[in-house]
Amino acid sequence: MKRFLLFILCVCAAISMSAQGLYIDAGGGFGMSSTNYSLEFIEDGWTEYTTGVLTNSGTGYDIGVKAGYGFFRGMPLYLVGDVFWTKESVYKNLYHNNGFGGSIKGTIDIFVDHWFFGPGFVFYPVDNFQFAASIGLVNTDITRKEKIERQHGDFVESYKEKESNNGIGYGFNLSSAVDFGGKSGFLIGGKFSYLDNSVEFKTVEEDYSYKNTLDVSSFYMGIFVKYRFRG
Repeated sequence: MKRFLLFILCVCAAISMSAQGLYIDAGGGFGMSSTNYSLEFIEDGWTEYTTGVLTNSGTGYDIGVKAGYGFFRGMPLYLVGDVFWTKESVYKNLYHNNGFGGSIKGTIDIFVDHWFFGPGFVFYPVDNFQFAASIGLVNTDITRKEKIERQHGDFVESYKEKESNNGIGYGFNLSSAVDFGGKSGFLIGGKFSYLDNSVEFKTVEEDYSYKNTLDVSSFYMGIFVKYRFRG
């Protein structure tokens, strides 16, 4: 047992002597998103309709942290864990219908929040430039907001509906940045992320039930500013 503990201590000492050291960066940015989504509506077990694949372009923003360690001296490679959150607006619709009983008008907004968790690496081909990549799991939360106004003669009724749900999918993240500073400093760069998920909405009432399945594939491209510490 003593020999085993001595061996572990020697290995740890060797790694610490030959390692690059700790790496941490944190910050955020903004960019453009292109989201492919399809909606399947099922009522009482029957598929009422599917939308096919629709595409919407919008804006988004993200906040993230990378933290890890460089195990090899002389090789500027850091193995890291990557965590970031991004929010995107993927759908907006305004409608207005007139009938014999009155009129209905409203708006529908769908927002997507992605949480990404996964392993990756940061590599410095030269001192002041880095390339990073990671792959992992994505927890997607989709929020659907609808504001409806019904008018019957002089009587106006208005109400709001909001529902949200989440699911687990996958994704990857690529970035490159200019590094300003030595041991610590700022990063300014760009990133590209692909995030894929499927989220299900269910409603069960006494007389009926329905289910909406929303498949979301998001492409996000943006710029960021981060503060970085590099051992």
